[in-house]
Amino acid sequence: MRASQIKNEEPDSNRVVSRLFSLEFQAHLLNLSTKRVRELVQTGELISSAYIEKQKIKFSQEELFHNMEMRNCLPPPTNGRPKVIAVSQYKGGVGKTTSAVNLAVYLALSGYRVTFIDIDPQGTGTEQLWRGSPISFPEKDVRGLDSLRLEDTIYSLLSARDDTYKRPLEDIQIPTAWNNLKLIPSCVMLDTINIEMSLDTTEKNKEFYWDRFRNRINDFENTDIVVIDSSPNINALNLSALFAADVLLMPVLASMSDVSSFYQYVSHMHVAVDDLVRRKLLVKSRLPYFVPRILISNYERGALDKQIKPVDEIIHLLNKITAKDKGIAAKDTFVRTILQKYLSHYLLDSIILRSDAIKEAANKFMPIFEVDVTAKDDNGLKKHNVTKTTHARCEQAFIEFGAEIKQLLNDLGEYNEQQF
Repeated sequence: MRASQIKNEEPDSNRVVSRLFSLEFQAHLLNLSTKRVRELVQTGELISSAYIEKQKIKFSQEELFHNMEMRNCLPPPTNGRPKVIAVSQYKGGVGKTTSAVNLAVYLALSGYRVTFIDIDPQGTGTEQLWRGSPISFPEKDVRGLDSLRLEDTIYSLLSARDDTYKRPLEDIQIPTAWNNLKLIPSCVMLDTINIEMSLDTTEKNKEFYWDRFRNRINDFENTDIVVIDSSPNINALNLSALFAADVLLMPVLASMSDVSSFYQYVSHMHVAVDDLVRRKLLVKSRLPYFVPRILISNYERGALDKQIKPVDEIIHLLNKITAKDKGIAAKDTFVRTILQKYLSHYLLDSIILRSDAIKEAANKFMPIFEVDVTAKDDNGLKKHNVTKTTHARCEQAFIEFGAEIKQLLNDLGEYNEQQF
């Protein structure tokens, strides 16, 4: 089958994913060796419109999906309630939205039907997945509500004032440039909705705010995974996401001050939930259960990361390094090792690296998977100021992170319900 025979399900937008993906990424999705994928392309059993004999093999996102379908590698559709990943942290600037957006894109490229719900009033995740030109987004739409109405955002689901803006989740999903990924956008009015939702808990015969979000997601159809990006805060919105989640993902920078903020975040969550129980707004039997995971982000990999040694021995080696010689990498390794020692059950093996590629993607309002380092503008100049090696290294970190979360979702049924 030729690439031209594939049905193009590109959303109605002026934003397209034009980049091609590597042979290694296709092999990863098919769980095959690169040698085997090359053979299958050469025999016509897999398609690659960019394939020219003796040259590198590349794949469009449509071809990735088609090849997974041909090899029966697509994940089975979820019957019933989708699995929910809430990405949340108390502190800003820890890579929360970057992790959430790129995780959603990776899962969509892996064949899952994904919906990204942005409940952060800043709307950074909405900007990166917006179906129109990302550069035009800050000038209109959600910021000024010129073309995107309140009823077109997550506000319509969570507002407690009246039924004016009430719409089903399916009706407010927006197609993105990614075939399997849809967006439910944020808006600045979410700042006020925290007050509405909190007051609504005292009204008789009304859903509590945590029930409202969870119940709407439970009724979601044609969706396998929901990724929720929350604001750096502990408020009614974030608690509602927490109550709906199967997995709570908490990005942390490799510094002791950020680890301290993480402990504050967990402590404040306990205080907030205990307060709801004390006020009889929540009974203990309805407390949320989820699988918590910690992701280290903005990490500088050091030499000791490559050594397979007991944790205590690595800490001893790091303590021997003088302050003069202890660079960023050694300091990051020290914090990671401390987390491995005391929170190993919750710490992901994958890490998000400190990289100029992340800054470049953020500056262009796009996920790291959308950056095409080979692209040039009308003047023949590079569109992206990042090298192929830097981008590939950064993208591989997100692939490893996504693969670990994908395995976690597959194993969810094997976990005993655990309260964090």
